Amino acid sequence: MAGLNFEATHTDNRDILKIFAAEGVEFLLSCEGKVPVSECNGKIICLFFTANWCRPCRAFVPRLVELYETLRKRRINLEIIFISFDRDEDGFKEHFKNMPWLAVPFDLNLHRRLIDRYQVDRIPSFVPSCSDGITIEEDLIGCIEDYGADAFPFTRKRHEELKGIDIRKREEADLEELLGHEGGKFLISGDDRKVPLSELAGKTIGLYFGAYWSPPCCAFTVQLTDAYN
Repeated sequence: MAGLNFEATHTDNRDILKIFAAEGVEFLLSCEGKVPVSECNGKIICLFFTANWCRPCRAFVPRLVELYETLRKRRINLEIIFISFDRDEDGFKEHFKNMPWLAVPFDLNLHRRLIDRYQVDRIPSFVPSCSDGITIEEDLIGCIEDYGADAFPFTRKRHEELKGIDIRKREEADLEELLGHEGGKFLISGDDRKVPLSELAGKTIGLYFGAYWSPPCCAFTVQLTDAYN
């Protein structure tokens, strides 16, 4: 799970829309132009605090886009609203062009007031209105990175369910459940052969996590190969 924290207070749709009204926000931006704030009435609103200059933010956006589009296909009446930490409008526009949801128009003072209102002190931060009082210690960014659309409805109960599923997979799942994937129930050998998971039955299994770009991994792989052979 990513080491990025959800650092904002719990709220609800009515609070968000009332705050926008108090701040004089009459419209939001979409990829096609201006959208009246009233179009968010009745929707599950999530605030997304992020910035173009923030590398983890840019890396997280595609994952959130995937979640957003998946939930919309499921006909979940959800809307995400982007509130920028960018210091200039060019950065704001560059970041927003990769987002299919809405944004509060660029205004440094307005954005700062909203950031202070929701007590956001790090980015990316994700503030769902549908939370059941999830504590600020909960890592919703990491939860979404790990579970995608399955993280919805972003409640403590759902988070605990997902963690329980992970524990069960580690402790109780068979090889097909643990190592299988959407493409099939097989692994790849060094010579690109597909090896059915069924061939692993009765064997002692070791999982090796490594990377080609890591010198310590490359050095250890040689030793592990000798031990394996």
